[in-house]
Amino acid sequence: MTPSGLPSIPVSDRFAVWKRFEMPDPTPQVYGGEWAADVIAYKTGYRAIGFINGGCCDGGFTTDTRAVMWTSLDGKTWRLEPDLPEFALSHMVGAATDGYRIVVVGSNNVESVAYPGSAESRGAVWTSTDGASWKAQFENVPQFNSVTFSYGRFWAAANRDAGPEIWSTTDGLSWTLEASPSVLGAGSINVLRSTSLGLIAAGFAEVAPGSDGSRTSTAMTWLSTGSGVWHRAPDQPALLRAQMEDVAGLDGKLLALGANEAADGGLVWESEDGLVWTRVDQPAFALDCALPDKLIATPAGLLAAGAKGCSTAQFRAWTSPDGSMWSMVPDSQPGLKGQELQVQGWLIRADGSVLAVGYGSVSDVFHVAPMAWLVEP
Repeated sequence: MTPSGLPSIPVSDRFAVWKRFEMPDPTPQVYGGEWAADVIAYKTGYRAIGFINGGCCDGGFTTDTRAVMWTSLDGKTWRLEPDLPEFALSHMVGAATDGYRIVVVGSNNVESVAYPGSAESRGAVWTSTDGASWKAQFENVPQFNSVTFSYGRFWAAANRDAGPEIWSTTDGLSWTLEASPSVLGAGSINVLRSTSLGLIAAGFAEVAPGSDGSRTSTAMTWLSTGSGVWHRAPDQPALLRAQMEDVAGLDGKLLALGANEAADGGLVWESEDGLVWTRVDQPAFALDCALPDKLIATPAGLLAAGAKGCSTAQFRAWTSPDGSMWSMVPDSQPGLKGQELQVQGWLIRADGSVLAVGYGSVSDVFHVAPMAWLVEP
């Protein structure tokens, strides 16, 4: 038994070695930092997108904030792409491609008129058909947080005060509102994925405050099979006091993971239709105040990543052949040494390995820098 009284958790022998590779740091040793937020396979290599978080954490308007791109032919050696005027004052957070066109979503900062010196974010979209020249759009688009390609279109999710929205486009510049809060209801979408069951959005909805004023959430999914009709998951006990962070399809069913608000840990769910969910309680996600927020289905099974967060957040990864039983990846290896390591985006390579990108600090002087990992199955 562990010191907390939980049963011993098996150590994974799959995806157990994480090899870290350097990504050129746009602003070495500058407090504030930068990181890779997503990665896609494009033509003969890979492209990662991210940003420099200028000014770090105070919300001020700084001109050193900008979007950043990296390219690699093999996922090991990375090249920092030239800075472009279209990247100024921006954050790139999600990318998708149909093999020809790339669509990137994020935000662009402007200085607040009401509060000079403070930054205000507006929606931003970038498109390219060669990966080198880019068109930027900073007007008439919401602030998307996730994008995917499916049914011959690009789809993106945004969260408004009234609730979530789903939009689509064929060219990345002209967007159509597919579902508004009047259809989707209240809540927030954390991620939008394309699966064998259709398009699925996962997130949460806030529950009305209790009599003592306490607040909680219910995990939530929204599903569409490409017909333009979106369905919201019905109220159900399996989703109470939780938030969904990511979802993936495996062997004709859906798996999801997220946070358990009732017990300071992680949760796993499975579903046959994307709307009715069964909660799968796993000791691996109850240990170390687990905070899983990334999930990917591979030919060798499921891989999840996040943090153990009981004290200082540290990297944690888990694996499972089918979602029913989970093991923990050993975190003592060199590729996982550092502070605040975090996977932000990943993909499956042709050989079955996983290419992940994110950020962390490995220097004595704390500085958040972009990172990439290759993980063998």
